[in-house]
Amino acid sequence: MPNIRFDVVESGVGLITISRPEKRNALNDETVLSLIEVLESDDVADLGAVVLVGQGTTFCAGVDLSEIGTAKSRSAKPQGSRLFAAFRECGPVIIGAVQRHALGLGCGVAMACDLVVAADDAQFGYPAVAHGLVNGVTLVGLKEVVGARKAMELLVTGRRVLADEALAIGMVNEVVPGTELRTRAMEIARTVAGHRTLAVQTTKQFFYEASDLSYAAATRAGERVVQLVRKANDPELRVATAPYGQVSAQ
Repeated sequence: MPNIRFDVVESGVGLITISRPEKRNALNDETVLSLIEVLESDDVADLGAVVLVGQGTTFCAGVDLSEIGTAKSRSAKPQGSRLFAAFRECGPVIIGAVQRHALGLGCGVAMACDLVVAADDAQFGYPAVAHGLVNGVTLVGLKEVVGARKAMELLVTGRRVLADEALAIGMVNEVVPGTELRTRAMEIARTVAGHRTLAVQTTKQFFYEASDLSYAAATRAGERVVQLVRKANDPELRVATAPYGQVSAQ
């Protein structure tokens, strides 16, 4: 697939690479569609964990500004909401390994990951206002991660957040030396993938579903999820084959 590489690197663990190093891995429409295609693929669906990286020195510099306003861009259907839905609905836990820059849409992609490990030189930010643009779908994930006040500050100032601050405000789970970034992300992925896939994927799905429910409704739904998993005799049973979507509605 153009600009996106996917490999199963070992049992239960996959690696997705944004591969536009000449553009600091900035995302154009073609690359976004390729990333969506990978996240929605059957090859990914059965894994326990996936590590997401950028090729070269940068995670993702955001939207490819050189394509904004071109005829190709104007004719393309917006795919932002579909991209972030793909992250949320993807079965395995997605671990972002962020080096140098995660800006704009690139920062949105990092925040869409379930876990984030950052290199000590990483910088995060939403500079859309500096370009006369607006953060649309990307602000939703930021607000969810850091809360309303901090999200508003970062969005309207467009300032950079260094790795240590990103850790302090909850944007990332860990900060490690850059030379250890991919190794640490893979260690976490192996730990996650070492558990039964059904348990991991159901935990991820219910974690996000519960956030949209009241406390009482979430605890009732949680009981049903536990029973659903206990009744699954096959540990490799795909979550998608179970009536999971009906759990909270019952």
